[in-house]
Amino acid sequence: MPKAYFTLSPSGLAEVERHASELLRYQEIDPYRVNQKLIRHNLVAQRATINAINAGLATEYQTERMLTTIGNQTGTKLPDIVLKSSSNLRIAIEIELSAKWERDLDQFVLGIAHAIQTRNSQPARFDRFAIISDSPAILERYRAAMQPNSPLKLWSKNQRSHWVSDKATTVPNWLIEKVDFQLIER
Repeated sequence: MPKAYFTLSPSGLAEVERHASELLRYQEIDPYRVNQKLIRHNLVAQRATINAINAGLATEYQTERMLTTIGNQTGTKLPDIVLKSSSNLRIAIEIELSAKWERDLDQFVLGIAHAIQTRNSQPARFDRFAIISDSPAILERYRAAMQPNSPLKLWSKNQRSHWVSDKATTVPNWLIEKVDFQLIER
């Protein structure tokens, strides 16, 4: 975690907007709107993006904030970053620094499957997914959850607005072949 962080002032934001071809919401103009739980996560995402571009692995990128302006398909995982390779491969990146369990893990796996699956003659939103973490245990848990035919609960809210698992399915056989797992150093 950084010892300090800085946000743009109103005049700084105005200067940035003068040069930006695309404007995105910048709620951090109010320092109290900075989600401190995501500072480390977002720094890792920024570093991964810069490293991919500097290494020539990506020619373009989109952040989660950029993607939310485009809209999201229901049930599709919205990644932290999307990198576009020189061969036009769209690689969705998820930075995972804390573990997901039960409903969150099931919905994470299902959302990734929906994002890289061609449905109703519509192309997949992304070609591949990469899960990046600094924890071997987290990566192993996700790898195990995405193995072919692993059980996958489907969740919905009941009449009292509580999450319940009302159906089950299995992980598609092709999913693990389209997901990469990468360990990074702290």
